[in-house]
Amino acid sequence: MKIAILVYANQEVGFGHWYRSIALANHAKQKEHLVWLIGNKMARGYDYFQTREDFPDDLYHILHQVKPDVLVMDLQNKVPEHIYDIIDGTNTKTVVLNGVGYRNEDERADATIVQGYPDAPPTQANTFYGPEYVILRQSIFNMKWTPLTSWFVWGGARNKLDILDRFHKSMKDESAMIIATNFAKNVPEPNTNHQVYIPEDEGIFPLMSISKRACIAMGMVAWELAVLGVPIYAFSWSEGHLRFAKTMQENGLLLAWDGIGLPPNEKIVGFLSRDFIPTGKRPDSKGVDRVLSIMEQL
Repeated sequence: MKIAILVYANQEVGFGHWYRSIALANHAKQKEHLVWLIGNKMARGYDYFQTREDFPDDLYHILHQVKPDVLVMDLQNKVPEHIYDIIDGTNTKTVVLNGVGYRNEDERADATIVQGYPDAPPTQANTFYGPEYVILRQSIFNMKWTPLTSWFVWGGARNKLDILDRFHKSMKDESAMIIATNFAKNVPEPNTNHQVYIPEDEGIFPLMSISKRACIAMGMVAWELAVLGVPIYAFSWSEGHLRFAKTMQENGLLLAWDGIGLPPNEKIVGFLSRDFIPTGKRPDSKGVDRVLSIMEQL
């Protein structure tokens, strides 16, 4: 098949969409499909087209040049109607990858893959969801959880909720690995108990594998930690992320703070002091294969 993947990555959106799309692209190439990446970020070894999100003509010319059999769209928000209009009347099938916190279904797509549990039963037969369909970088499945004494603390690419500094101030006596990016705001200074790391790409996985617990901003990182079986304490920065966190909690995979944003420090301490052992079904390494199989059958 000729597969085009539309995805963007930046400090606002983060890189969960990008890493997931690259995992799918890698697997498709291994199965000898032809893959094009479309968006704002290049990847070595792939044919690539740059496009601007707010300029439909960019995508029009690209899709009419490539003529893909399948267009995969991994976007932060609902797929714009003009994308469907561009391919209307062609043989291109559409697959929507819904990341954590975003819309569950798309009525115009040929298939929708939800990266988690929907907060309501799907209304369409072509919607697939649950740990079986979560796409993750394959190297996480090679890691083994061997916990030491430190927390894994992650606030997302920009640290929107200010989790890093708030954990630093409220959990002073706890050993912790504060995980930041070059985009993160308000990163605390390291001290005896709190070490700061800025890992590159998959360098974050070894830190996950030795953590005793994880305090995170809800996102795809929750599924990566769930693979390892790390106890997860999740805070949400949007209503959509909170819904996803609650469904993962209902399925025994994490504890979710019941509200948007961060509470006062004393409540953070109380929440993070709760005992929790994950018991839910974890993603396996076959999710990307299941998704590709769906695409091959469209």
